[in-house]
Amino acid sequence: MLAALASAANNLQMREDCARELQIKNYQRNTIPEGHLGKCFMKCMYEKNGVYDKENGFNIEKIYNEIKKHHSPRIAEGELLGLVENCVKESNKADDPCERVYRSSVCFDKLD
Repeated sequence: MLAALASAANNLQMREDCARELQIKNYQRNTIPEGHLGKCFMKCMYEKNGVYDKENGFNIEKIYNEIKKHHSPRIAEGELLGLVENCVKESNKADDPCERVYRSSVCFDKLD
């Protein structure tokens, strides 16, 4: 999902920015840290991509438009928006914003 939201160069810069902001020691390019820190790393990436913010939550329209460009042909385009909305609805059940973004990412990956 994240790869679809940014060019490779921008994605790399965002990853490095998030690693710095979260003070991740020994950050290795193209890796997501394990555990809760990794979930917060993903949240940072979502925020930088404009698909999530702490005040408004998920930007369903932007997520849908990006997934639509890359989704599996096995899912009818008309059905895709409902699936994205369901991913967001289920993810929003988590209290922790990092967990919320992680759950959405797992769900969105199933749509590819």
